[in-house]
Amino acid sequence: MNQNLKRLIALLERIGHQLYAVNVVQVYRLARVTIAVRRRKLCRTCALAALALGLVGLSSVLPGARVGAESPGRVSVVSREESSGLTACYTDCGGQDGPAVNAALEQQVIDLVNAERAARGLPPLKLSDALRSAARYHAADMAQDDYFDHDTYDRVGGRLQQVCEIWTRVESYYPSPRSENIAAGYATPASVMAAWMQSGGHRTAILNADYREIGVGYAEGGSWSTYWVQDFGTREDVYPLVIDAEAASTSSARVSLYLYGEWNEVRLRNDGEAWTSWQPFAHQIDWTLPSRAGQRTVYAEMRSGGQTAASSDTISLTAAPALGGLPAEMRFLYSRSEQSVLPLAIQGTPLNVGNGDRFTWRATVTGDRFQGEALSGRDGDSFRILPVGYAQSAVGVYRGTATVTVEGQEGVLDSPQQIALTLQVVEGSFVSVYLPMVANE
Repeated sequence: MNQNLKRLIALLERIGHQLYAVNVVQVYRLARVTIAVRRRKLCRTCALAALALGLVGLSSVLPGARVGAESPGRVSVVSREESSGLTACYTDCGGQDGPAVNAALEQQVIDLVNAERAARGLPPLKLSDALRSAARYHAADMAQDDYFDHDTYDRVGGRLQQVCEIWTRVESYYPSPRSENIAAGYATPASVMAAWMQSGGHRTAILNADYREIGVGYAEGGSWSTYWVQDFGTREDVYPLVIDAEAASTSSARVSLYLYGEWNEVRLRNDGEAWTSWQPFAHQIDWTLPSRAGQRTVYAEMRSGGQTAASSDTISLTAAPALGGLPAEMRFLYSRSEQSVLPLAIQGTPLNVGNGDRFTWRATVTGDRFQGEALSGRDGDSFRILPVGYAQSAVGVYRGTATVTVEGQEGVLDSPQQIALTLQVVEGSFVSVYLPMVANE
């Protein structure tokens, strides 16, 4: 073993106190990468960049036990003096709200977690504000004090000093944490999730059927540039309601609800609306939000015998496409004595009254006294309904239906929409009535 390799392994051993385990095979790979970079005569900064891009730390813990990392953790040859001059942000053991460095990236991690769970028939996790605060705090603290560990440290005089262990920290936010995943050096939610899913301990936490809530934290800084934290938990007396797998927003008022627990009955309501009647409990329920854009909250009450529980969830509804601009009814009148029909045709113009998106529609007509023309198009195009066969019709009322459906687009409100068609055949004559029109200048 050459001197460069020996020096690198010795360095790794010195910083190994920040890891629960160091995989020797991975360490050797790290050394090989470093040597390969140096043989190419890259500058020291470039070599460190290649090293940081090549390997990232992961660790997952369960309460009461420390589980070793399956790949090297925060392994870095950049000393504190050579880094960006970070100053400690926190000096306690949690209890403070961490900064929201990039809430969108955190939400993407939650979306990916629930997609993995859905692919295996597992219920979605609900975002817990308390677990998110715990995760954000730890991500920010690791970046600020330049360390990688589940326990909490402060950097005093350039040296790390342990402040508290993981569960003391997380329990200062949330009463019953179950697991934590951390990672460093990954640039995107997709890459950090892929690494966690390839590691047995982290994958087990993500796919644990007993967990109900999650918090995700993201921070930037330190030797690894990016730090990621997932905290998982379950409160035995809390039964989350989850809208659309905990998505942050939706453009469709039609959503899917998931309810935790085992109950006999459930009732639901939207914010500002009345409760539904009690109905048999189901974990998954299709639901429709009020169509107006904004923050929409769904409330649920569950009961079994003498036990009851309540829950709610909120989602942002962006302006959803909605089919509109159509009449509820089209009426025609035919006089047998005058052999005249009024009107000769009625026009309908499907419009998107929800947002500015374009859509394609198709109309169908039922009833043997009605015929349609131009029965497909885009929003803003018109179709026509005409009465037919009336000259041979006996006195009476003939009915039909025109149905307009938006095609190739999910979640369009009020699609399909039906228009009642009526043809009334009378024996008598029409009576003309003239109404004055008043115009204001």
